[in-house]
Amino acid sequence: MTWKVELRVPIFSSPTRSRDHVSVALVTGSILQLRAIDGELLRSCTAGGLLYSSLLLHDDSVFVGCHDRKLYCLEADLAGVAWAAELSSEMFSSPRAIEEGIIVAITTDGVMSVIETKTGRVVSSFSFPGQVFSTPGVWNRD
Repeated sequence: MTWKVELRVPIFSSPTRSRDHVSVALVTGSILQLRAIDGELLRSCTAGGLLYSSLLLHDDSVFVGCHDRKLYCLEADLAGVAWAAELSSEMFSSPRAIEEGIIVAITTDGVMSVIETKTGRVVSSFSFPGQVFSTPGVWNRD
C-alpha cells in the first residue's frame, strides 16, 4: 500500500483514477480529488444530495448521478458545476459513456436517458418496466 486516507464517512461508489489524481464520491454529497502519488486532498465540491453513483470521467468533465434526481456535470478540476440535468428519479447507478459527447444514465424508476455531455440535454429516453439500481453495460460494435 502506497498511501491511505481516512474519510470517516461511507463510500458506496468506486474511486475513479485519472493520470495524476484519484476522485471519489462520498455518500454525504462531497466529491474529492486526491493526488494519486500521496493521497493529498487537491480539491473538493458538493452535489445537491446523497451520492451512491460512481464518477465518470469523460469529455474533460466529471459526471455523477445524485439522490436529488439530478445528473451533475462538473468541471474536471471540480471548480464548479457546468450543468445539472433534472431526471425522473434518484440515481444509484453510475453514468456510462456511449461515445464522445454522449452518456447514458438510469434512474431508480427505470428510465434510461441518453444525454449530451456539453449541454445536459436529454436526447432520448426509454422506460424499463420496473425499478433499476444497476449500472448500464455499454457494448461497442467496433
